[in-house]
Amino acid sequence: MRAAPPIDCPLADGRVERRLIAALHAATGAVLGAWLLASVDAPIPPLGAAVGLLAAAVAAGLIGLRLARRTLPVTSQRLRWDGQRWALFSASAATASLRAASAPAVAQPLGELSVALDLGPWLLLRLRIDGGARRWAVLRRQVAAAQWHGLQLALRAHGGRWRAELQAPPGAGQGGPPAPWAPADGAGEQPGR
Repeated sequence: MRAAPPIDCPLADGRVERRLIAALHAATGAVLGAWLLASVDAPIPPLGAAVGLLAAAVAAGLIGLRLARRTLPVTSQRLRWDGQRWALFSASAATASLRAASAPAVAQPLGELSVALDLGPWLLLRLRIDGGARRWAVLRRQVAAAQWHGLQLALRAHGGRWRAELQAPPGAGQGGPPAPWAPADGAGEQPGR
């Protein structure tokens, strides 16, 4: 199998997705508040009920916003496939490395990259940094523009879990050079091996 060509693609900033997460949490808080008010047998004045629902919605929305900021980083980032490995760069570091080749950009190598949700022009990616931290990233066709097709090819061909034993330099183990990737669930392995 031939490897997908190298690709360097900007990730979406996730602003819309963070707002959607906060709105869903707020709606959930309002529904829970309404359920609690309906389950109380004592009469509650309408103004008190409205204030209670509003407080529940605002509290849940703020919790949702905090969670959304933790899972979808606010900083702009770039996803890079170099032909061998996936890496995540901050947009400023990637731009600086293009300007000055002598100063390498700080990359976060990815141990796992998988497509969690594919809606055609919108992708939700599940990323696991080599250190074990899990992140989520959003890709949009509008943002990726010309790189979209190459990115789709690289994700389909080289997404999945990276195994440390498969990343050893050629000749470090038995046999020939290691495979660049392995499926997360072991699919594709031949029986009897």
